[in-house]
Amino acid sequence: MLHYLKDWQPALREFHRVLKSHGTLVFSTHHPFNDWQFFKTEDYFAVDLLEDEWEIGKIKFYRRPLTAMSRDLEIAGFYIERILEPQPTEDFKRINAEAYEKHMKQPLFLVVRARKKS
Repeated sequence: MLHYLKDWQPALREFHRVLKSHGTLVFSTHHPFNDWQFFKTEDYFAVDLLEDEWEIGKIKFYRRPLTAMSRDLEIAGFYIERILEPQPTEDFKRINAEAYEKHMKQPLFLVVRARKKS
């Protein structure tokens, strides 16, 4: 849900407040580079409000660079423990070989594990 928020700080501060000491926050979001390329926005380092057409209608969300994500986490009292850029599975390859090949080279999502600073 973070990519629907223009300002991550209120949500991240609340996550920080409710987590135990050294608690872990794990979330996934759109991969910023993929969205930057797909939507052809002018400035990768800007936080952009994007609009996309999905099966359910138009969806608006914010694309932010990895620098902004890491800064927001740090300001809220977290440090990044791990970042993953998941690649599709072999099962996905059997379903959609073309998309599999594309996303083996161009990630769609970013998964972040952040730890609460003591």
